[in-house]
Amino acid sequence: MGEEGASRRPIASRSSSWAIAMSAWLARIGVTPNSISSHWLLILTSAIIAAGSLVICVTRTITLARSLERL
Repeated sequence: MGEEGASRRPIASRSSSWAIAMSAWLARIGVTPNSISSHWLLILTSAIIAAGSLVICVTRTITLARSLERL
């Protein structure tokens, strides 16, 4: 384990066979840990924005439906 690995908190899934195989494959194709973190942040941000947009659309649809019922 390198200097960087020694400072990481222990997580049991890091030693699982699927995690070891996946990390080896990602390293072989040139994916860096930083790029994974950056992409997850981008995906998370996109998901939050999409969820917010969905809530706005549903709220506006309900408001419009209620307005039309009054007519």
